[in-house]
Amino acid sequence: PSARNVIQDIEVTYGLMIQQASNYCSFSHLTFQEYFTAEYLVKRNQYAIALEHITDPQWRFVIELLAELLPAQQTADFFMGYKRSLDQLVSENGKIQRFLRWIDSMAIAAIAELNTRRPHQLTLLRAWYFAFSLEDVLVLQNIGNPTAKFAFPDFDYATSTLRSPTLDLHRLFYQAYHATVAQQIDADAPSNTLENAANDLANGLTMAIPSRPSYRVQEASGRYNATSFIKLIERIHTMVLDDPAIENHIAGWQDMIQRQLANHRIPQDWWHYRRQFWHGRVSKFMRSRYDLQCQWNFTPSEQQLLRSYYDATKLLSICMNRSPELSPDLYKALADHLLLLTPMFPVDEAGDDGQGSPSEPSVNATFPDTPFVDDAFSDNTLSDDRPTHSPTSNEWPPDAYFSNPPTSDE
Repeated sequence: PSARNVIQDIEVTYGLMIQQASNYCSFSHLTFQEYFTAEYLVKRNQYAIALEHITDPQWRFVIELLAELLPAQQTADFFMGYKRSLDQLVSENGKIQRFLRWIDSMAIAAIAELNTRRPHQLTLLRAWYFAFSLEDVLVLQNIGNPTAKFAFPDFDYATSTLRSPTLDLHRLFYQAYHATVAQQIDADAPSNTLENAANDLANGLTMAIPSRPSYRVQEASGRYNATSFIKLIERIHTMVLDDPAIENHIAGWQDMIQRQLANHRIPQDWWHYRRQFWHGRVSKFMRSRYDLQCQWNFTPSEQQLLRSYYDATKLLSICMNRSPELSPDLYKALADHLLLLTPMFPVDEAGDDGQGSPSEPSVNATFPDTPFVDDAFSDNTLSDDRPTHSPTSNEWPPDAYFSNPPTSDE
């Protein structure tokens, strides 16, 4: 039979190929092409090509298949190459590097209060602060039982994997901060009445209040309004009752809100004129008292880069779980270093001291030396007795895959 007849038989009998034109055919499903691409790269030892595309969605499944198809002698090289490619995505951006060092310091400071034991908790905590400091991420109460293997969370679920009193308080502060973030749009669009604006906000819709010039403001995530912000402050107050200084401070916020509300006809009117005021107040308190950074001033391109970096990190974790040849030690090393910028050594190479031991980490969780004083309540001075934390390497595996091992949290 001719080649054309063979292709027609494959199309009719097996459905693997589809004839698109008289001299052109394609696979019936993209999965076939992705699999053969991965197999081709493995057989020709050209899998490093895929590491140039770790942020490209079209290569995602090809990379997953590579992790599954690679033989043992190539697996370590593939995963260490992936980690190097991942770090190189943000290696030239000092602001993002500072951001990643900060989320690691926050994770180290928060791990002591966790009320659950999960594998690689420091990594999960880094994901928690990564997500909440950038966006108003929904917190789900139940996302199912954790699997036996480590599962790095999707960005939208990053704040739902762990719970502790500290994380619950930080979550409320971040939600209060994100509630004050809004985008001003359509400056010349006609505005509605105050009454319509109040109804819109109550239903999570776009806020529209007359002003000079006219404007419409879109609430952050469409989930917050004046009432929800006030309730968040109330919940924060409830959680800090055991700390008299902070409790007195938040109570002062509540009193100030009530005094401000008395000068406006409806809460949404107050929220329009005072939202920016509370944006600065909340962010300043978060930063000074809890080291909760939120005003990184990332450009849109930097924000996109951070999301690509996070998604590529998620893809790496998927590849780790799909690989049948990845050694337990390298698996643990990779899982412990996700969302960390860590130069990697070949498996047979010694550490910085020439004895095979990794160098000491340089990240410390530092806090302000002076207490925070809100200028509206100058008599409320908050003591700052938080300890300085630094990771240790006492339990780090003897094979130094990385130069900066994190604290063992298993």
